[in-house]
Amino acid sequence: MATCESEETTMPYLIGRAENRFEARMNTFREGNSPQLTSTIKAVKTYLVEPTAVRIRDVKFCWVAWKIQKPHEFGRKGEEIRTVFEAEMLTEYRMRGIKVDPDAVPPPQVFALPDPPRAVINNWRYNAKLGGKLGMAGASAGVSAAGTVLGQGLGTVATGLALGTAVAVSATGVGLIAASVAVTVGTSVLSARAAWKSANHRDALIEIYEQRDQHPFNNETYCQVAGRSGSPKPREAYIQHDMIANQVLPYVIYQKDRKFKRRAVGAIPIIGSIESIRGAGNYLYKRAKGTQGNLRHHAACWLAAHLVSFDCMLVQAIVKELYSEPEMEWLKGQEYRIAIEHIERKLKST
Repeated sequence: MATCESEETTMPYLIGRAENRFEARMNTFREGNSPQLTSTIKAVKTYLVEPTAVRIRDVKFCWVAWKIQKPHEFGRKGEEIRTVFEAEMLTEYRMRGIKVDPDAVPPPQVFALPDPPRAVINNWRYNAKLGGKLGMAGASAGVSAAGTVLGQGLGTVATGLALGTAVAVSATGVGLIAASVAVTVGTSVLSARAAWKSANHRDALIEIYEQRDQHPFNNETYCQVAGRSGSPKPREAYIQHDMIANQVLPYVIYQKDRKFKRRAVGAIPIIGSIESIRGAGNYLYKRAKGTQGNLRHHAACWLAAHLVSFDCMLVQAIVKELYSEPEMEWLKGQEYRIAIEHIERKLKST
């Protein structure tokens, strides 16, 4: 007959609404709970009442943050149930249709993007002038349609133009090591949240990549000359679309994966400080060699060129995921160089 302890470590924690077994187990320990554990308990309680994809993502974020940021407390209270609890999360992820199986991210030497177009006319503006009206937002082919086809998995959006980069920029230099513990822990929490957002963006972009050769992304209807639906497409339209689908998008995914891994390390207080310094050193090294940002710039150029020239669901879905739908609509109306600058900002791995 199994002991009481073994039953506690093998019982389900993420099913059933009558009893929060996870909270009950945590309450068996006499000492108080850290904010990270408290957040995990709350996330589990919410998921038991509202078992949705969004809520199980919250459970995993809180669980990982607790494990990384409070390793000693996690060792005492969570280690015994870790295998069972993480297996349950994996099961719930799959039940909610969330991609969990790892995808191979190509090594950096695979990427060798050819030179992008030097000058591009914004067809949204040009054809709007010819037609006597702008109507940019209403003329967009596909982001709303893509959202309908792919569901909520495509809906992960950035909440601001600079979100996620401020921590990495402000954390460079040795000053962070000398900062107070409170500031360091605060930065770690921000890094953990940023890491989770980067992972969400990466997963959504992988979903787009996996469907790039399927309807609707490969449908001629959803890649037309901007502002002139049905007009004959020039040869460069096909070249740009193929370049983005098969070379630029894998590079964007690779960068998001690197950003996630660096931010995940940054969530650990002291190691995170060292990682920030390493990132700054890497930047200076690339800048001294003259290679800093070359590949990133080329990728941004290809995305920007297609975005401002053609009403393409694929590129709109990618840029929407990098920013948001309103920001993507705004970028469509900008000059080529302006669109490049903004898109390039989102392709950094730090």
